Amino acid sequence: MTDDAPRLQRRYEREKRARIKAESILEQKSRELFATNEKLVKLSESLEQQVNERMQDLERARDEALASVHAKTQFLANMSHEIRTPMNGVIGMLRVLKTCEDKKKSERLIDTALESGHLLVSIINDILEYSKLDSVGIELERERFDLAAALDSVIQTFAANAHSKGLDLITAVSPALPSEFIGDATRIKQVVGNLLSNAVKFTDAGEIAVGAMRSADGSVEIFVEDTGIGLSDEEQKKIFSAFSQADISTTRKFGGTGLGLSICSKIINTFGSKICIDSKIDRGSRFYFHLNLPVANERSLAKEYQSKLAQTAVVLVSRSRARKIYLQKFFHEIGLGWFECCEHLTEFDPDYISNDFNCFLILDQDTPFDLEQSVAQVQKLAISNMEIMTLVNFENISGTQSEFFQLTKPLHHRELLDKITGIEVAEKQVEAHVESFDFSGKKMYVVDDNQVNLDVAKELFEYAGFDVVLGHNGLEAVEYLQENAVDLVLMDIQMPGMDGLSASRTIRSFGGKFLDLPIIAMTAHALDSDRKKSLEAGMNDHITKPIDVDFALTTIAKLLGVEAKAKPVEATKIHQEESRYTTEYLPEVEGFDFPSALRRVRGRELKLIEFVLNLAKNMADAPERLEQFIDAGNVGEAQQLAHQIKGSGANIGASALSKAAADIEQQFKQGIARPDRASRHIFHEEIAKLLKLSKDVEPVLAAKNNAKGSLSEREFIDLLKAIDVSLKTDLGEAQTLIDKLYQSTAQTHYEAIVSNIRSSYDAFKIADIHALIESTLGGIRKRE
Repeated sequence: MTDDAPRLQRRYEREKRARIKAESILEQKSRELFATNEKLVKLSESLEQQVNERMQDLERARDEALASVHAKTQFLANMSHEIRTPMNGVIGMLRVLKTCEDKKKSERLIDTALESGHLLVSIINDILEYSKLDSVGIELERERFDLAAALDSVIQTFAANAHSKGLDLITAVSPALPSEFIGDATRIKQVVGNLLSNAVKFTDAGEIAVGAMRSADGSVEIFVEDTGIGLSDEEQKKIFSAFSQADISTTRKFGGTGLGLSICSKIINTFGSKICIDSKIDRGSRFYFHLNLPVANERSLAKEYQSKLAQTAVVLVSRSRARKIYLQKFFHEIGLGWFECCEHLTEFDPDYISNDFNCFLILDQDTPFDLEQSVAQVQKLAISNMEIMTLVNFENISGTQSEFFQLTKPLHHRELLDKITGIEVAEKQVEAHVESFDFSGKKMYVVDDNQVNLDVAKELFEYAGFDVVLGHNGLEAVEYLQENAVDLVLMDIQMPGMDGLSASRTIRSFGGKFLDLPIIAMTAHALDSDRKKSLEAGMNDHITKPIDVDFALTTIAKLLGVEAKAKPVEATKIHQEESRYTTEYLPEVEGFDFPSALRRVRGRELKLIEFVLNLAKNMADAPERLEQFIDAGNVGEAQQLAHQIKGSGANIGASALSKAAADIEQQFKQGIARPDRASRHIFHEEIAKLLKLSKDVEPVLAAKNNAKGSLSEREFIDLLKAIDVSLKTDLGEAQTLIDKLYQSTAQTHYEAIVSNIRSSYDAFKIADIHALIESTLGGIRKRE
């Protein structure tokens, strides 16, 4: 037993340690199992939550899908009704008209059919516009425009409808807004027009105001507000959704597609903003949005009339609350000495107005008044220098000469200001300031593959003082700039070989002085995305064709650090300046805007005729070439041809031709290998107009050149030498000189020689021209 005790003790100790270890392991495993169980519980709860959330998402998606299907179904039902109603009007009236012999009744039937037709077109346009925006999106154009004038044109469009409902339509554009911005005026007008159309439709009484103002952040706020039926909070949430209206029932009071506000929302979103709404049921609505528009011209009505109104008082007698508010704000911004509003003339107290003030009383037609009684009341006020004006709807304006000046609704702010400052719109008797720039000593390099565009640019910028050198493609530009110093480059974008964007990137890659060389895109591509591409390629700015003279010179001046010089110009000189842009020899032709083209050549009509003749000569076979490119599947060449004509046509004033070419170019860009027949037909027709015009005006140019007398031999020699030099440095200048020589030597003994030179140039046989000039000069030297 004694021997077994140690053994048993050791065994006991061993088993004790094993038990302790087993207990420890068991405890650890228990803890691990507990932790795992906790994780499983949490995972289970998380999965359950995710399943619940997913189910809720699916339920929401189902509800939204069902709502969308319901809305679209309701939309289709409404559209069936909306389309069938005017179609019934068109078909029904035409059916009755077929057997109608009464002329007056026939006219009423035709008017009804036309009205129904216009309504139908409006509905279809909404559907097509939404479909287009939904599929291809929106590209915004960049053009210089007058925002106040753009809004005014929209307001005038709806004035008659608003007045027929007894609504007061009010213009509320701030006079402190710059006169011109850069942006897509067409899209802005489309949005405002839609908002204004809705305001007129949903307002039965009261007033509608359309305006714009500068916000604290520098953006422009544009708004349309009314006193109409208003919208509930729930209706406001869905009003900008497609296929939605406040009332979507087929028994609704108001028609329409329900797409208008959705289209507007898409457009404003593309501007980088959104349309907002403040509205209360039966208290009206205010739709507004903010746009960040670059300023093209800082001048404004407030600056123009500043200090001219400090001694002027205006008293408005009107019941219109909105008119009082906006006119008071307008006159405050413009610096009027005194402004007072009252509903009745008897409320006016003249003691507050200085006797030194010029006073104007505006009697709004919305206030019942007897004009003779009002005049008597004015006389009792003992204000000798008070002039009475009446504010009436345009359609109610008197056809006879009125004793008092009549302002028309919607009120034109400039018309009002011109009247109360004594400045008549037609003849301003004050001095104006015309900004001008002197670029003397500056060298400009213009690159374009179209000779007409080069000629116009040369004419324009040489007039401004530049030494202009011409280039014809991107590769030529890169090579020229490596060897020659210039102050500025104007570069077309779309050119054969190396395009303008590639040329700009290459020039910047040279580093050093080329990083700071001002390069401006000069292109017919006017979309915002096009401008972004230009800037990304290293260009400093982007101006569009046709060239806007003032905008181009202002843009260039900013880049070159050239300050504008303000010159006081008398009114007669202003009139003479404007009258230069009227035509004497060019006939009035539909689709041509010669006054704007003349502005680009500073009123030189004979020079514009030269450009017209050159374009006609170069593009006489354009329709045939276009069809050949299309038939051969050569979309690139066809698109390039359309692009060239778009730009050069715009520069010479052939606006319809330019638009037709732009339509064809756009179809090519959209992947359409064969543009529609209608677009091509219009293009052919406009080219035919151009050719006919060139035949009509060519004799004028020939007669004017012949009237200058034939060249002397010395002048002939000098021109030949100038052409010989230009062929080595400036082909555009060489063509101008060759044309001048050709016109000046018609019906002389030099005619045959010059004809050979001209033919060689047209065939681009430069070496042959050099040989002809050397031979001709050699023959003259021998005679001497």
